[in-house]
Amino acid sequence: LDNYYPPAFIAGRLYVFYEGVTSFDARTGKERLREKYRVNEDGLALTEAEPIFTEGFIYVSGHGRVRAISRQTGDTEWEAKDLGLTPEMILIGDVLYVRTGGQFTRIKDGDIAERGSYGVSAIDVRSGKVLWRYKGADKGITNLLVPDRNTIAIADRDDVIFIDATSGKRTARFPHKIERAAFGLLNERGDVVIGGQSEIAAFDPVSGRQLWQIG
Repeated sequence: LDNYYPPAFIAGRLYVFYEGVTSFDARTGKERLREKYRVNEDGLALTEAEPIFTEGFIYVSGHGRVRAISRQTGDTEWEAKDLGLTPEMILIGDVLYVRTGGQFTRIKDGDIAERGSYGVSAIDVRSGKVLWRYKGADKGITNLLVPDRNTIAIADRDDVIFIDATSGKRTARFPHKIERAAFGLLNERGDVVIGGQSEIAAFDPVSGRQLWQIG
């Protein structure tokens, strides 16, 4: 099961994420759910997102699609299509925020490859409707950050970008000057921290002013 998300025991069932999602009764081993879809696309590891479990559903991605699978019946309740590579999902309330594109490990040699298109999509989990898509990231994208409930933040090759979580419109952008930005995080003060090939720096989330840099 290398290059796949690890199995999960939840509410008496074993979920395995190998070439899709399969569930078994943890006591008898009887298969109940089998949803097959392509993962590790183009020979790259973890091009699909880590599954999200709620009381009623499992949200999974793969092969350019996001699916809501009923935990009760095992049926696919809805499917959002044509999103592109979807390596990250975050559920906030009734909205699933999905990152498309990013940096991936090539399975055959361990090298890093970048794949687009780069952006963020918002999906209504009640219907599967895509509420908006942001496609303004350029030449790369980091993981999603959530500074507050109304804001999604990402970094691309050149800038830190803030997106209105309701409309998908960009509300702010400021340069980070980090070589090959690879990841972002929020520190305990809420500052945006961006790391790259040999540098890491923190920025004020309101003004964009650089607060410190290492490297």
